[in-house]
Amino acid sequence: MAAPDNPVCIWRCDLHLAVANSRALSLAGIDSTTPDPPDGVIVRDGTGIPTGVLKEMAPNLIRNVLPALTFENLLENMEKAMAKAHALGLTGIHDIRLMGGEEGAVALQAWQSLHAAGKLTLRCHVALPGEMTRQAIDLGLCSGFGDDMLRIGHLKFFSDGGMGARTAWMTEPYLDAAYGMPLTPIQEIEQAVVQADRAGLSCMVHAVGDRAVHEVLSVFAEVEALNQSTCRIPHRMEHAQMILPRDLETLKRLKNLAISCQPNNMSLDISMINQCVGKRGKYAYNFKNILETGIPTMFSSDAPVADPNPFAGIFSAVTRRRMDHTPDTGWYPDQCLTVDQAVQGYTLTPAATSGMGDVTGSLIVGKKADLIVTDRNIFSIDPKDIAATRVVLTLFNGKIVYERP
Repeated sequence: MAAPDNPVCIWRCDLHLAVANSRALSLAGIDSTTPDPPDGVIVRDGTGIPTGVLKEMAPNLIRNVLPALTFENLLENMEKAMAKAHALGLTGIHDIRLMGGEEGAVALQAWQSLHAAGKLTLRCHVALPGEMTRQAIDLGLCSGFGDDMLRIGHLKFFSDGGMGARTAWMTEPYLDAAYGMPLTPIQEIEQAVVQADRAGLSCMVHAVGDRAVHEVLSVFAEVEALNQSTCRIPHRMEHAQMILPRDLETLKRLKNLAISCQPNNMSLDISMINQCVGKRGKYAYNFKNILETGIPTMFSSDAPVADPNPFAGIFSAVTRRRMDHTPDTGWYPDQCLTVDQAVQGYTLTPAATSGMGDVTGSLIVGKKADLIVTDRNIFSIDPKDIAATRVVLTLFNGKIVYERP
C-alpha cells in the first residue's frame, strides 16, 4: 500500500467518481453499515464491504470531514484564479454549481465581496443551485439581475452523471456496465423548471447520456408549450454530450433553449467513449449536428474537469483530436467545425444567451473593451497549431489586466 497511514481520496477529473483508501473511509465513517447517500453510490464487494469507489454524491461523505476553507482564503484563491484566467485571455466566466449546491451561497457572497472591493476583474454569470429554487422564487430573484460585472444566472439541475463513471443515463447499456443512473427525478426537474420559468428564473440542466438528453429536452418542450415564460434569457442544457437523431429534430423546434458543450472534454474522452459505447460513440460530441439545428450553441471548458484554455477547446472543436494530435484524421471528423464557428461559440453566443450581447462578445463601437492580443492568427494558421496559441495582452474594461513577460 502506498499510503497505509494517511487518508487519501482521488477524484476522477469529471468529479462524478472518487476512490478513497481505507484510512479515508474510516475517518469519514464509511463501512459496511453505511447506507448509500441520496443520489450517490458506495460501491461494495460481494460481502458488502466498501471497495473505496464512490460515485456521484457519495464522495461528499469524504469531503464533509475535510477542514473548511475560510472566507478570507476563498477570496485570496479567487483573486489568484482571476489572474490565471486573464493569462488565458478570459474576461468573463459562467460560474456553475455542483450538485447539492452547498457552495452556492458562499460563492455568490464571495463574488459580491470582490465586486464591492473593486477587485472583480471578470464578468461573472453566477448560477444558483437548483435545490434553492423555492427560496430564489420567494426572494423575487430573476436571471439577469445585477450589473455588467456580476449577474444572477441560471438555476442548475442534474439529470444524470458522467460517462467516465458510467453514471450517465443511457438508452442502451454500456458495453462494460448497465444503463447509468438518473439523479434528480425528471418529474422533480420539470416541476421546478415550470415554477422557475413563470418567475423569470432560467434553468440549466446537466444531461450527458442520450436518455438524459431525451428526457430533459422533453421537459423543455413541455415547459415551452405552456407559453408562460417571463425569463430574460433562454434556458440551457449543459453538455448534451450524447444526442440521438430524434432529439436533434426536437432541438429544431425549441425557441427558448441554448446548448452548452465542452470541446476539450472530447479530447479527454475519446478512448473512454470508444471503450464504453463502441460504435455508438458517433452520437457523442456532435457539435456540427447541434449547430445545424439552429439552436444557440456555446462552448466552455467545464473547468476544473478540462483545461480552461479556450484555444485548447477551439483546437478540439476544429480538429477533433487529442492534445497529442491523434487520431490523424480526427475522431468522427464529419463533426469538425470551422475556426469561425468555434470562436463564436466562445464569444458571441455565450454573451447573447446570457443577456450580455449588447455589452460584450464582439468588438464594435458601444461595447466594453474586453479583448486580447495573441501571438498568432488562429484564422490563418494550420489548425493543429491552434492549441499552442499564447495570449500576449488581455484588456478588461479597457484596462490591461495581463501582459505576457
